[in-house]
Amino acid sequence: MRNEMEDKGLERIDIRHLENRNELNEVYDVWTAAFPEELSFFVGRLKAETEYESQTTWIATVEGKVAAAVQIFPFCMWYKGIELAVGGIGNVATHPEYRGRGLTHRILLRQLDWMKEQEYDISFLFTGIPGFYEKMGWKIVREAEHTIRKEEGSRLKIEDEEWQIVPFSFDDIRAMRTIYETYSQQYAGARIRHEEYWRRGIGGQIEKALSCLIAKRNGRTVAYVLYSVENSAIFIQELCHSIDGKDAVSVLVQEIYARHPEAEKMKFKLPEGSDTFQQLKVFGARTSYKEEAMWRAVNHASLSQKLGGIEPYFTPENFLFWEADKF
Repeated sequence: MRNEMEDKGLERIDIRHLENRNELNEVYDVWTAAFPEELSFFVGRLKAETEYESQTTWIATVEGKVAAAVQIFPFCMWYKGIELAVGGIGNVATHPEYRGRGLTHRILLRQLDWMKEQEYDISFLFTGIPGFYEKMGWKIVREAEHTIRKEEGSRLKIEDEEWQIVPFSFDDIRAMRTIYETYSQQYAGARIRHEEYWRRGIGGQIEKALSCLIAKRNGRTVAYVLYSVENSAIFIQELCHSIDGKDAVSVLVQEIYARHPEAEKMKFKLPEGSDTFQQLKVFGARTSYKEEAMWRAVNHASLSQKLGGIEPYFTPENFLFWEADKF
């Protein structure tokens, strides 16, 4: 593949993907200089991505030195049961010494060309500066975020001796995966996960940072929840149930509050059209809207063919991208 090179004044700028391990170390230097996270965060992030290849890490070099970097996270997502190939965009950064040159903008434009060559259907990203990406064709996705206050989440009491709430073990992954696939593919946006990603990506997060509870009824797993607790708030990262397990949602909410009496509120993102959201409305959930997710068509021809000529649309009623998968 031809690299993009040009002279800008006295500077020689090169836009391309990684060529060797030493350059990846320089990329880590850029990311740790631009973001507050430590090196271990970025190393772990790439190790958890089972689809990672060096050609998905793109850089801009100035006079041979890595000055900016952008990571593509390849994955597939469901769009109402249809599989789409996605290039997730993350770790968009320029070293402070090289800002003001438009380097990440130029990397992103080259990545769009590359993703089209590689037959990606769409690109997705999450950002706090949507205006920067709108100029390059990404569109905002409004995402529904719901909040349940402690006094509301604790007011309903469900007495049912058939329920058993247990902590996660790796033996639960197969049942969780089945529930996840049945639940998530009916919406627009959820990541398609293979077994290795479940064990390395999701299982790794549970071991290091997330709590996980499994809901069983009559000995059968019917729901699970992934969550974290920070600053007196519970953040639901993922909450899925089987077709006949939607009643488990209320049980899990109450169980989490019982285990974390210090928490004042619970926050979660779910499609407003989902059964799960309808279950949580009994707790007086209040809804606001986030505009952090963005999408862009990459290969219009393949996308049109897969969706029968209809452009995809992501709305608060159908959009579902679990927090545990964000990049």
